Amino acid sequence: MNFARTAIVVLTLLLAACSGNEGTPPPPSAPLGPGISITAPTTFTETCNDVTLAGFAGVVGRLRLPANSVEESTNVNVTWRNDANGQSGEAVQNLLCGPLVGCSHTWQTLVSMVVGDNPITVMATDLTTGATSTDTITINKPFMTYTISGTFLSHLGIPPGRTSSTFITKDGSGVSETAGVQSDGSYRFACVPDGIYTLTPSSTINYTFSPTGLTMSVAGADITGQHFVAHAFPISGRVTWASSGSPATGVAVRLSGSGSIATASTSENGDYSLLVPNGTYSLTLIDNFSGLSIPSTPPSRNVTVNNVDVTDQHFTR
Repeated sequence: MNFARTAIVVLTLLLAACSGNEGTPPPPSAPLGPGISITAPTTFTETCNDVTLAGFAGVVGRLRLPANSVEESTNVNVTWRNDANGQSGEAVQNLLCGPLVGCSHTWQTLVSMVVGDNPITVMATDLTTGATSTDTITINKPFMTYTISGTFLSHLGIPPGRTSSTFITKDGSGVSETAGVQSDGSYRFACVPDGIYTLTPSSTINYTFSPTGLTMSVAGADITGQHFVAHAFPISGRVTWASSGSPATGVAVRLSGSGSIATASTSENGDYSLLVPNGTYSLTLIDNFSGLSIPSTPPSRNVTVNNVDVTDQHFTR
């Protein structure tokens, strides 16, 4: 009887309390500021005149999954500001949730730098309450860097195509670096500080380069127009599947002979092209992984280049 009487009293008090505060919302809970974390030097990576910052952000309130964005899911917006140059922006946020480990909320952003100290502030904002949490890091940029770029083309302006056979080496400021010439003939060196540099071309194909080298001074600006030329002509053809006649994409065509060796990869249309000086060459199809010859029709082709393009060197496999 005493237990029943006590239960009735408690229930009566609760009903009275609710009716006495009808229409009054409960007091707001203390807002939780979203936490972010930056710890130098492991959370940033310098790339030329920029720095990539990354860290963590607290998940505020309930996750609203699925949602159209991480901001909608977490109710958090992460922004940054570099007081050295006045630039600011939003960070990219990522959310990874697992059934046992909960959710990991990270952010990443690219920040432009200036010479000297760069005080960078990162702020996470609760989009519902407006509560914020900030952290700062100061990164010193001792000097700016620049680019050196140019091309390698034939004497008729033809690029080397889809082959990794030609390289440009940059020497200077105690550093040697090599860049590959791209399929369109372009090459580029990034993150180059002021100094005197020499560029030297080389290739597994027996080109005669003109010039044989270039020297330039980088002084507060990018250097462009560092071009190399070789007297050369393209050997070209197409590789198709024997069963269907459709293009064979990504097939390796090996060239050898006249002091040269190179491999070209077929395009999405099955086409290939190799830029070579005058000479006699052999062409075969090879396996991309083992480097061994693979069956084709014909098994190989012998080609002589004499101041003219050589076309229609086709294979089926």
